[in-house]
Amino acid sequence: MENIRILTTQNVGIDQELATLSDRSWAWVFDRLVIIAWIVLLFQFRDVFGDTNTTESTIVFLTVLLLPIALYHLFFEIFANGQSIGKIIMRIKVIRTDGAQPTLANYLIRWLLRIVEFTLFNGLGLVAFLVINKGQRLGDLFAGTTVIRTRRISIEETAFKQIDPNYKPTY
Repeated sequence: MENIRILTTQNVGIDQELATLSDRSWAWVFDRLVIIAWIVLLFQFRDVFGDTNTTESTIVFLTVLLLPIALYHLFFEIFANGQSIGKIIMRIKVIRTDGAQPTLANYLIRWLLRIVEFTLFNGLGLVAFLVINKGQRLGDLFAGTTVIRTRRISIEETAFKQIDPNYKPTY
């Protein structure tokens, strides 16, 4: 697995495991399933309650349908700590390459470039991911972010451990 070293403000390096292409692809699949579920739900709702014969109702329906789809990644990354539903399932998240929490500007840049990478130039994001050595797509590169794996920490890793009574700390 590839790692990225993040220097803290105390000049301590922390290695974080980068999300693989497989991790990111599966997260994308899960995100698409959520979007498909949204579309199916709205069409079911429209069939039961909607008067679809007027221009106004069609405009409202399309707005309610497309706006959440367009803002899905931006909304979730901002309000779910750098994770979409797919990223939560795959245990990956967006961080800045300096280790800090991404800002609104970082998320906006990622989101805007996602449109360019995947909508206008289909597959450009994949090519960039394979070429850039830090596991970044173009949106990550310009936003100063990357996607890392989050791992579960066991209680043994965080709890107090008994040390040898003869241990002498050195300063």
